[in-house]
This record gives sequence, C-alpha cells and structure tokens, in this order.
Amino acid sequence: MAGPVDASIRAQTAGARLFSRSYGLICAANFSFWAGMYCLFGAFPLYVVRIGGSPSEAGLVTGAIPLTSFVTQLLMARSIARWPRVGVLAAAPMVLPLGVVAAQLAPSSRMLVVASVILGTGYTTFQTAATTLAADVTPPARRGEALGVYGSFTTVSLAVGPTLGIALLQWAGPVATWVAAAGLGLAASLLALGVRAGDVPPSVAEPAVGAASRPGLDPIIFFCMFVNAGLTFTHGTLVAFLPLYARSIGMGNPGLFYTVFAVGAIVVRAVAGRLSDTFGRVQVVVPATIVLTASLWALAAGPSIPALLAIAVLYAFGYGSLHPTNLAFAVDRAPATARPTALALVNSGFALGMGTGALAMGAVLALTSFPVTFALTGLVPLATTGAFVARYATHRPPRLS
Repeated sequence: MAGPVDASIRAQTAGARLFSRSYGLICAANFSFWAGMYCLFGAFPLYVVRIGGSPSEAGLVTGAIPLTSFVTQLLMARSIARWPRVGVLAAAPMVLPLGVVAAQLAPSSRMLVVASVILGTGYTTFQTAATTLAADVTPPARRGEALGVYGSFTTVSLAVGPTLGIALLQWAGPVATWVAAAGLGLAASLLALGVRAGDVPPSVAEPAVGAASRPGLDPIIFFCMFVNAGLTFTHGTLVAFLPLYARSIGMGNPGLFYTVFAVGAIVVRAVAGRLSDTFGRVQVVVPATIVLTASLWALAAGPSIPALLAIAVLYAFGYGSLHPTNLAFAVDRAPATARPTALALVNSGFALGMGTGALAMGAVLALTSFPVTFALTGLVPLATTGAFVARYATHRPPRLS
C-alpha cells in the first residue's frame, strides 16, 4: 500500500532537512509551555486543599482546564486560521502569567476555576498553533517523524512539570510556584517569537490526500478524533487510579512507572513516526493499538512490581506510536488552509478522553475491581481504532505510486 503522502511530494522532500531553526524553537517553546502548565496541574490540587477546599473541589479546579480546552478548541482553530500562526503561538503562553495572577487573587478555592478557565483557553490555543506550525515547517515525507520528535518534548515536560510544581509548593509556597509557571510561559513566548514566518516551506501548499483535497474536511478526521479520545481515555484512567492500584500491590509511589513510560515514549515517538512515513499511517496505528490494549490487559492480570515496569514499556510503545501517527494522518488528509481546524478537532479528542476516562472508569471501579476496570479500559482504544480502520477501508483515497 502506498504511503500517506503523494509520491511526487515524497520524492521532492525525502532528503529534506528536518531540524531547522524554526522547528527547534517550536519544540523548545512546546517544552517550556507544557512544563509551566503541568507545574500548575501538579500544584493546584494540593493548593486547593491547603486553602480549605475539598478533594472534589480540587478535581473541579483541575478538570476545568481540559474541559475548557474541549469546549473552545474549534473556536480557537478559526482564530489561528485567520491570524498569523507565529503570532498566535507567541501570544498563547501569556495565559500562564494571567492564570497564576488569577489564582493568587482568588478569594476561595472555588474561584480558582476562573484561573482554570483562563489556562484552558491558552491550552487550546497553544496546542493547536504549535502542532500546526510543527507540521508546516517540516517536509511532508518526514511529517510523522517530525511530529513524533515534537511530541517528545511534551512527554519530557510531563516528567518535569508536576514534580517541579509540587516541590515548589511544598518547599517554598504558592508564590514561588506561580512565579515558576509564569516564567516558563514567558520563556515559551520569547522562543516562539524567534520562529520565522518565512520558514514555512512549500509543503504547506501540498494537496491533501483523498477527500480533503476538496473544500472542507474529510469526515475521517472525526475518526482521528475518536482514536485520540480512545488513547487518552486510557491515560485518564491510569492517572486517576494507578497510584491506588500501585499501593494495593505494595509498590507505594508509582513515580517509577511514569518515569519508565516517559523515557519509553520519548524513544519510540520518532521511530514510529519514521515508520509511518515509510510504510503508511494505518500500518502503525493498528499494531500500536493492539500493544496499548495488551498492556492494559496485562495490568489487569495483577502483576508484580517488576512486571508493572515491563507493562510501562509496553504502554509507552503503544501510546508513543499511536499519538504522533494519528496526528500525521489528520494532517495528510486536510488541506493546508484547514489544517488548524483539523488538528483542533483531533486534539479535542485528547481532552475528551482524559476527562471521560477517569469519570467513567471511576464508576466502574466503584462497582467492580481494579482488574475489571483496566480490562474494560483496554477495550476502548480497540473500539475507536476499529471504527477508524473501518472508515478508512471503505473510503480509502486513490492508490498513489
């Protein structure tokens, strides 16, 4: 089967350089922004309890960030399509200083939701602008690899940000935490200002593959959103319940699981992206989903602590392969002018899955057990990827040679 990019474009860009100055700055800004955001994700729940809020209020304050992101995703995409993308990328991180000012001024734990709404809007805007530009400034024949490397910087920030936020809150207080998050946001803005709009190559003008070459979006983009939602449904479940599960089997702090996952995902992202560039997106999406589900079913089997770390490697392989490949597929199937809208739609699945995973599986756990919860969670990505593959099989673009 032909790869996802038109053969003539592949031939023109196969030897093109991936690591340009602008691409490097986008990746660095991506790390800085998400490190600041995850710093607050780690600190907010503890801060809510510290100022007299309940655990449910802590969940509300934290959950309002991805919820706002989901609601505003497509609105922000239209803004990115209308305004200069580099300007949007530089402006979006400023929500971190604004958000922490709102947090400091909040008279009660519930009023921290205002800060969360501000942060959620920036979450949306930055995520869509950065992903769009990362695709814009890289050659089509190396798009999967490019988005894989780009996403690795988000994974690194996930390993750094929460730890930084919690440590600062405990050792130096909330003001130090707010200053760190705001500083990371300002750094992301400065890095983004260095991206040259002129660096956007001719790849932005390439025709989309399949139905997306016509005005509007290919409906399969919606199925890419479902794949993303199925992927992050598993992540939301693990974030919510793995600490409790780890304690029940004597592991205590599950931080080592997350460290192994982060390192594994970083390693596999670029490799999987390159494989999808060579052999096709669907050829990577399917086995990645199978491995992802297998890791959750292995988790349901009640493993030992060493086995839990092996499961972290499997989960990293599935997650790190599926996410960038799915994004690359969406970019392939969207015309350049509709790229922000397509990526906003796919990214909205990220927030949707994170929120619904913890909520739905929390209800399941209340009625059953950890093994049943993780086993049922593994079915979700199988269902969403299955729907995607079925749509692809019946609405496949013309074979390209």
